Amino acid sequence: MFDIPGATVPVTYPARVVLNNHTISLFTGTEYETVYKSFDLQYVRTRASVVDAEKCFDLYDERDASKEAQLCVLAEMLTPEESFETALHKWLYDIAFFRDNCHDKAQYVDESNPIIQIKEDAIEEEKQEEKLMRIKIKDETDREASI
Repeated sequence: MFDIPGATVPVTYPARVVLNNHTISLFTGTEYETVYKSFDLQYVRTRASVVDAEKCFDLYDERDASKEAQLCVLAEMLTPEESFETALHKWLYDIAFFRDNCHDKAQYVDESNPIIQIKEDAIEEEKQEEKLMRIKIKDETDREASI
C-alpha cells in the first residue's frame, strides 16, 4: 500500500522490490525510472503493519519515520508448502541479514570464524615451511662450501 499525493484513500499496486547490500528500493514497474522509494539499508527498520500484520509489514527510515512504505505478501507468491507467515518471515530475515551483514564486508569480518582461522593457520604453516626450506638450502650450501 502506498500513499499517493492527492489521493483520498491509500492506493495499492504491485511493486518490484530490489534488495542489495546498500539499499532496498521499491519500483512500480520493471524500468529504473519507475523507482517509487529507495531506503538506505543501514537506516531501514521494519515493524508490523497495523493494517494486516499477518501478510504485511512496514519499512521505514529510522532517521525520518515519515519515509515509509508497506509491503505485503501476495497469495500468488506463495509456494504450496509456504504460509503467509513463513514468506513474511523470509522477507524480514533477508532485509535484516543484508542490513546487518552485507553493508560493509570489512566491518563484519569475524576473526573467530573457524574458516578464517583455518586460512590463517594454512598461511602460517606455509611461512614455516618456507623458512625451513631456506634453512635446509642454507645448510646444504654451507656443507657444499666446506667440502
